[in-house]
Amino acid sequence: MFINEYGNRNDPTVILLAPMMISGSDLYAQMRPFFQGSYHIVAPDQGGHGKAGAYVSADEEYRTLKSFLLETCCTNIELVYGASMGVAVAYRLFMDPEFTVSHAWFDGVALKESAGFAEWFISRMFRKRKKLSAKRKSKPSSMLVKMYGYDFAQQMANNFERITPEDIDAICHACCHYDLRKLTDEEQKKLHLDFGEKDFDLKLSRKNIPTVHAQGGAHDPPRIPALWLYGSEFEGIRGRDRAVYQEVRMMKNLSSRQKILFCVYAMILAIIGDYLLGFGTFSFSDSPDAYMGMTANVVPDWRYAASSILGFICAALFAVAATELMKVMEKKYSLADSRLYKLFKIANWSGILYFAFIHIGICMLPVIFNAGMEATGSLQASMDMVIRVLKSIAVPLGLGFVICDVFVTIGWIGLVVKGKLPVRKIALICNPVVISLLGQLMNYIAEGLDSGFESFGWLLMYLVCALKLVDKEERI
Repeated sequence: MFINEYGNRNDPTVILLAPMMISGSDLYAQMRPFFQGSYHIVAPDQGGHGKAGAYVSADEEYRTLKSFLLETCCTNIELVYGASMGVAVAYRLFMDPEFTVSHAWFDGVALKESAGFAEWFISRMFRKRKKLSAKRKSKPSSMLVKMYGYDFAQQMANNFERITPEDIDAICHACCHYDLRKLTDEEQKKLHLDFGEKDFDLKLSRKNIPTVHAQGGAHDPPRIPALWLYGSEFEGIRGRDRAVYQEVRMMKNLSSRQKILFCVYAMILAIIGDYLLGFGTFSFSDSPDAYMGMTANVVPDWRYAASSILGFICAALFAVAATELMKVMEKKYSLADSRLYKLFKIANWSGILYFAFIHIGICMLPVIFNAGMEATGSLQASMDMVIRVLKSIAVPLGLGFVICDVFVTIGWIGLVVKGKLPVRKIALICNPVVISLLGQLMNYIAEGLDSGFESFGWLLMYLVCALKLVDKEERI
């Protein structure tokens, strides 16, 4: 980083941190005419730009800026403005307790703790553009000229020429990894987020449900809405696309209870899938027509296809719920070192894969039976085909049941009995093994009616957790 300093240090300090392909001096030249009054402006050239050296990391860039600000006794910052790449440094300054920042304006930032795919994709894109830029001999592309005008586009092309592929990788990493935390009310009121109508960074930030929330206050002056991370009831954000403000709805910032309830929705889908798979297909019988004590019926293949799809959706929803529940148990109830919790945690992580696998694996069996009956018309031959396939998947199915259902049952009962969780002792029956055993009674009514009871046990367990472990609007 190379520090560009303008104005008198006795005036209010403004920090300008430019996006990629723009040097600090370029940004200052563009923005200075819009400042009214006298300011002490610091507009550093970040690594890979202007007079700076290579871009190593956002931490390294910030160390240089922080050192300069402390040496010059500039600890009271009137405004820190960061755009895209510049937000990586601006965010660190805003969160640093050694400085008092009155206002922060972040323009086009991907607020993600880790956006690995976006990092890889954007890095590859800029590397490709780097090769094309070399062929154009630093002439700006028609797209840049159309968006920014020729003069500014040429400045961007000149900066891009000196950026190395290593700079590109380091910059993309910095832009896609933020150490996020909840902001205080005071911090929220100081922060303004600015996005374009079709801003890719907005899409990334919007998906970060636990972290990103913005609210526009009714008291905001026209065209300059104040935005807060972790605002209150109304979720919305206003963005700017070439100086035109438009309101864009944000994905709802879910509470911990709402996320844990994702398991309830997941298990409702799983129960539907279980009955599509298990009801009216295979059953045990002492009928003379039974083969090895079993009978089977040919049912439409669409039931098994639907069951497999529901299994995948269930796994995705369950992953959201399990992640949040583990966070609640570790952070709120300090169970990270408990052996029972570790068993419970292993079971939950296993469940993410198991719920998808079990529907696909078991769905293979009746489909093979259907194919055997269609090809041979023989119950015995068709059942032999099913048993042969069952032998090949029996081990992972059995291990999945033990690691997922049995482990979670032991962990849950232990945590409840030992009083590690604020639930009544009766809640210990809300687990997949106990509920599935109770479900066996349903087979006396009709064979296969017990199909969804294992999933129902998971549903009850997570419902208890959602209602008892966290308050309605609590966010962990």
